[in-house]
Amino acid sequence: MNKINITKLTNGEYVRTFLAYETRSAAESAMHTEMASACINPDVAECCCTLIDDNSIIVKQDKWIAEAPTEATEEE
Repeated sequence: MNKINITKLTNGEYVRTFLAYETRSAAESAMHTEMASACINPDVAECCCTLIDDNSIIVKQDKWIAEAPTEATEEE
């Protein structure tokens, strides 16, 4: 099973990785870890992970987009 990860950083740069795993379970575990890490990293704007088998079939895909920061308003 193969995991492709495309991460967009808040500075506009992209980071791309492609890794192979022995089992689907191992790839899914790595996918969840990658997504969780992206969610708590303030430097990540978007993260897309795709699991593809060796026949080029997309098995699973997930995307996370950071929420735009909201401005705090002062109470009068």
